[in-house]
Amino acid sequence: MMNRDINLSVEIVPNIDQYNSNYNAAIFEAILTPPVTADFRFIVDVIGRFSFSLDGRVLLTGRSQSGQPQLFNTTWVHLSRDEYYTLTLQYAFDISADMLAATPTASRRVRLLWESSAIAQAVVPPTSLYHSFEMLHGFPKVITPVNDPAPCASNRITELRNLDVGDTGAFQHGTPGRMYNSDSNCKWLLHGAGLVRFNLFIDYLDIEYTPGCSADSLQLQVGAGATNEIVGPFCGVLPRGFLLTSRRANEVTVTFSSDDAVERLGFNITYSIDREDSPPPTS
Repeated sequence: MMNRDINLSVEIVPNIDQYNSNYNAAIFEAILTPPVTADFRFIVDVIGRFSFSLDGRVLLTGRSQSGQPQLFNTTWVHLSRDEYYTLTLQYAFDISADMLAATPTASRRVRLLWESSAIAQAVVPPTSLYHSFEMLHGFPKVITPVNDPAPCASNRITELRNLDVGDTGAFQHGTPGRMYNSDSNCKWLLHGAGLVRFNLFIDYLDIEYTPGCSADSLQLQVGAGATNEIVGPFCGVLPRGFLLTSRRANEVTVTFSSDDAVERLGFNITYSIDREDSPPPTS
């Protein structure tokens, strides 16, 4: 791209849709791939002079007849969605002094549109244009999130209802290999089909340790209302197979909370439902 003050400059733009370009002349080059297989017609909306080519074949040239935008159309061209096409559009803000005097507000304008039986007339979108097939320095970037990309539902209660004898399951916060998220407040309600024995085991538990678990913690509430019993809180590291609780109840609520400071690997808890008169399992 060129202007009067700079001999040559390179600029990467997402598509050709310039209402007021900073450059008096430009060459746009891209690899085009259509979203559908169809006959397409290209439209150049321009103030100035241009030449439009596809795969090295000039399809359209033109020059606006005034300082107002003018549309130029190609003939219909068959494009396949499985093919890639080299697109080149050369542009120059080349209007006469008389035209400029008649339209002093004339701006450097060039836009590339298309249409087909499946696509209404629109600017050729960035999703159909590739800068090149060469790898750009530093790209692609693989970003590995540190925290859990699928955290528990904070400030909501996840309900597991009608749990009956023989039912088993698990819930967690912190994808293996990822830290749990800060400022979490997650609850799981395990509701039995009647009076049952709830057994909750640790698969893994690694929660920030503080005295009294005053920062991040996991806590259980067995039962509901005035008869509930608080178990915990738990924090730090607990071994696999550790028995968090084995209680006879209608329901158990598990609460996990974290502050905005330290995060750890989180937890995975397995539950099993036994008859209410069953003895507690050995951990």
